[in-house]
Amino acid sequence: AAKRCAAAAAIACGNSAATARSTRLVESCYFPIVTSGGACTTDAGAASDADAINDDVVVVEFGARFANYCTNVARTFFVEPLPSLEKCYAALRGIHTACVDVMRDGHSLSAVAAAAYAYLEAKDLG
Repeated sequence: AAKRCAAAAAIACGNSAATARSTRLVESCYFPIVTSGGACTTDAGAASDADAINDDVVVVEFGARFANYCTNVARTFFVEPLPSLEKCYAALRGIHTACVDVMRDGHSLSAVAAAAYAYLEAKDLG
């Protein structure tokens, strides 16, 4: 365990030799998941279903393990989205930004929720 911690610290500090050695320690947590459509799931145990893939929104998810640390990465791709979807996504991005702006030490979770509601009210989306 100590060797793994030292390797992770060397990588974090930019040691290129440690980075080269560490790439051999990275492994997949599960098979990548590709889903879309209204009935899709992104549970870690889910499997891709080619029959359910639509061409409007595609979600791709994969996980990696390094030194007993697992991480998940998911990306959403819009393919020729409808204007209503673009408007909805823009609203979600705005809410996200408003919430992150108030997530500071000493602020309550209710302040974060209030920021989300204030954004919706200001944009006449509430």
